Amino acid sequence: MRSANLSACFLRITCLFNMPWSELDRDAVRFGVMDSNLETNVWFEYPTSNMLFKLAYSLDQSSIHLQIKLPAELRDKMQATLRILQYYQPEQECFGLAPLIEEVFDNPLPKWETGVDFRELQEYQGETEEALRFYSGRHWKELIQHCELPCNFAGLYFIPDEARLFFFPAYLHCALKHKDVDVLYTAHSCTNHRATPFTVSQRILTDFARDIIEEHREEIRPLQFHVHKNMWGFEWDKKQ
Repeated sequence: MRSANLSACFLRITCLFNMPWSELDRDAVRFGVMDSNLETNVWFEYPTSNMLFKLAYSLDQSSIHLQIKLPAELRDKMQATLRILQYYQPEQECFGLAPLIEEVFDNPLPKWETGVDFRELQEYQGETEEALRFYSGRHWKELIQHCELPCNFAGLYFIPDEARLFFFPAYLHCALKHKDVDVLYTAHSCTNHRATPFTVSQRILTDFARDIIEEHREEIRPLQFHVHKNMWGFEWDKKQ
């Protein structure tokens, strides 16, 4: 991963897996890894209650190689988190995560063709028809070129569950590009996670996107990554 992401890496990992992490831990890792060197096989080891971290700088110190010994049931979440941190660049558009969105939400469908039973949504038939006109026959990658995506009026709510998941990455991309967490809230609330469940990688990326967008909003203080309850059933924990 990029050396600049070392702090973000441990903050995300420790909070995701509910591990205690203090400034002393942060400084111990930050200073301990300085003498490491991948070329000479010199690694810095840092144990925690249920994990063992081994870190080593590349020769030019532009990247850090990380090995983690952890319980098997945590590996999928950890791999998804580390994959994000290979891409994450705060100074880039979409925080550098646009290619990862395409990778994580890869879908073989060339476009979406769908219909809906208007009898179920008679009260909203006009919005449903407009939504179907907007989405039908398109791929979600086409939508990222739009300045605005329909969120409330004739938005994702008015198309089938499978289509909502299909187009969700366009809203995730838009939210990251414009640092607009409300777009992400709205799109996520429309997605039926029982009918079309997210994969581990999709869920971890969505949570990460929400957190970094919230952190970059000037009107609030930075978030702690502790409790994820709102999009997935938990309240989001902000620093007081």
